[in-house]
Amino acid sequence: MATDINKTYTVLLELTARAISKERGDKDATLSCGVLSAEEWRGVYDAAVRGGVCALVWDAVQRLDKTMWPPRELRLQWGVGASVIASGYEDRKAKILELTDRWAEAGIKTYCLKGLALSQYYPKPELRESGDFDCWLGDDFDRGNKLAVSLGATFDPHDYRHSVLEYKGLKVETHRYFLAIRGNKRHKHLERYLHEVIACDRRIGESNLYYPSGQFHAMFLTMHALNHFLYEGIRLRHLCDWVCFVNAERANIDWDEFNLRCEQVGASRFVAAINAVCAEYLGLDMSGSGLVCDDRVAARILRDTLATGRRVSGISSLWHQRMSKIRNMVEARWKFNKVYDRNFLSAILRLGIGVVTDPRPKI
Repeated sequence: MATDINKTYTVLLELTARAISKERGDKDATLSCGVLSAEEWRGVYDAAVRGGVCALVWDAVQRLDKTMWPPRELRLQWGVGASVIASGYEDRKAKILELTDRWAEAGIKTYCLKGLALSQYYPKPELRESGDFDCWLGDDFDRGNKLAVSLGATFDPHDYRHSVLEYKGLKVETHRYFLAIRGNKRHKHLERYLHEVIACDRRIGESNLYYPSGQFHAMFLTMHALNHFLYEGIRLRHLCDWVCFVNAERANIDWDEFNLRCEQVGASRFVAAINAVCAEYLGLDMSGSGLVCDDRVAARILRDTLATGRRVSGISSLWHQRMSKIRNMVEARWKFNKVYDRNFLSAILRLGIGVVTDPRPKI
C-alpha cells in the first residue's frame, strides 16, 4: 500500500501498534526512524490526542530507551493526560456497573455496545479512551429508562435510535435501534438481523453487564465505523478497536456470513480497505478469518483518519448535526463514490426525505 504519510504519523502508527499488541520485545526501546526533535514529538502527541489514542501511545513511549524520549515538559503533559484517561475509565466503569446492577435487580439484562466491552480486548483496558456508555436493554428499553430516572438520572428521548440518560455524571445511551434505519430498507433488514444475533451469556468479569455475541459485534462495529467515516471521519481509535476485536474473536465469527451482510449494505469495500490499513500498520491478524484486504483506497482512508477534522459527534442540536453531516458529505463525496456503493446526492436526499416519509421508523 503506497502512502505518503509523514514522519510524525509513521511514529504514531508504530507506537500505537506496540500499545495494542500483547507482545513485548527489545524493538520497543527504539523507533524505526530514529530520534525525534521536540517539534516532531509535539506533532506525535497532538495527533495521538486527535486520534483518541493519547494514553495508549504514552504507554508505548514509556517503553522507549530514555535517549529516545520526548522533552521533559511534554512528558509531564502527556503523562498527566494519560493518567486522567485511566482514572476516568475506572470512574465510568464503577458507575456503569452500579447502574447495571440496579437494572439486573429488576430483571433487566444489559448488553454493552463498544466501550467497556471493547476495552477488555486491549492489553490494558484502562488506556482505551471512551466517553458514553452505549447499551441495549432489549424489550426493557422503556422500563430501564424509567428505573434509571427513579434512581436520579435525567432523561432525554433524543431521537428514534436511542435515548440519553445522565446518571451521576455518566452519559448513557440506551439503544432502541443500532443503525440509522430511517428511510433505509437495507439498514432495516440488517437491523432485524442484529436483533436476532445479539444474544450472549458471557459477562464482563463477574458483573451484570454482558458482551453481545461476536457475530453481532463484528457487524455493529463495522456499521458504526462506516457511519462515522461517511459523515465525519473515523479516528485511529476505531482502527485499534477493530484490530483488538478481530485478533481476539476471529475464530468465533462466521466470516462468510459477515462478508455477505457487508455486501448487502454496501460496506464491503470499506471493510476491505480498513483491513488493509490495519494489517499493514497495526498488527491485524486475519489468518483463518475469511476477511479480505483491498488497498485501492486504503491509503486515502488512512490519511483521512489521521486528519480527523470534521467532527459531528458532540453537537447537541440534531438539526445542527444534520447540517454538519450534509456539509461533510459534500466536502468528502469521494467516500460515497469510491468506498460506499451509493451516490452522495441520493444519500443527502435520503436524510431529508426520510424525516418526512419515515418520521417514526420501525423494523
